[in-house]
Amino acid sequence: MRHGQRRNARRAKNAGLDEDVLHWLLEGEAETFELDSDAVYVTPALRAEARRYDDAVYEALQALVRKYPTDNGATADDLWEDNAAYLILMTLRGEGVGIWDGDWDEYYDNKRMERGGDVWRFLNSRLSAFTTGTGEGTLGQALMDAAYETAGEGEDELHENRHRRNADTDRIPSAREWFRRFPDLGRDPLFTIRLKLPCGNVRVRAWEGPEFTAVGSYPTHTRLFCELQGCGVRFPREHYYVGIPRSQSIDGDAAKEQVLALFALKPGDTDDEFFAEYTPQQLAFVEQYGEDIDMIRLDRYGEDD
Repeated sequence: MRHGQRRNARRAKNAGLDEDVLHWLLEGEAETFELDSDAVYVTPALRAEARRYDDAVYEALQALVRKYPTDNGATADDLWEDNAAYLILMTLRGEGVGIWDGDWDEYYDNKRMERGGDVWRFLNSRLSAFTTGTGEGTLGQALMDAAYETAGEGEDELHENRHRRNADTDRIPSAREWFRRFPDLGRDPLFTIRLKLPCGNVRVRAWEGPEFTAVGSYPTHTRLFCELQGCGVRFPREHYYVGIPRSQSIDGDAAKEQVLALFALKPGDTDDEFFAEYTPQQLAFVEQYGEDIDMIRLDRYGEDD
């Protein structure tokens, strides 16, 4: 029997983020920034950061099984050898696979491993410094640096891409791309709006995004990436945004009114296509509380012009 028999076993050396996984991640990073993915290779700096991540994962697993023993008596070594480094990385990044999608069902109930569960919260608290759903963190930065370094851009171009505030007028970066380029903008929101709804407390936040061109060739608007969380539902900033004209303050009442208006929209208010990617939980939320949010919007920030 495999589980429960390896309490004194040493960590397997080949169970972390190996060269193939790192190269695959690096190819994806290059594609995100429209670099030549065929040119990338794993740099010593990226390899060193991946080893730091591996060590941190193993230490986190040891602490995890002490605090939350597995359902079947499996040890930290068992979890480590069951693809822990990769699965936890995908979980932290919010990808379509992770610890929650079946591979670890013998260890913990699935709900404990989904976002908000105690196992998810524990691992996220221990390891989010390495990477997040927006690509922030030391490992996320190492991947971006390696992509630019190996895809042929020099130091000047790398510096420009890290700190450039204007977006390409032909293509507006996603939240994930933007906050990888400028992690300082992703740390603190421009503003937070707190709502009291019949279902409970809700928090709405907005972060500064890129300038973009709505008309002509000169930037006319600033994108704000927006998030709503509370009442058992979350609208992540990776998928929700508004555009604020440059003539308006990006953290003023008009901007806050627009952000609330975004989350007040419900089926029937605009084209059905707008809600095509809403989850059932998100649709139920806006259908039930969209009017409440709209009333708060009007009460706080005034009638539409």
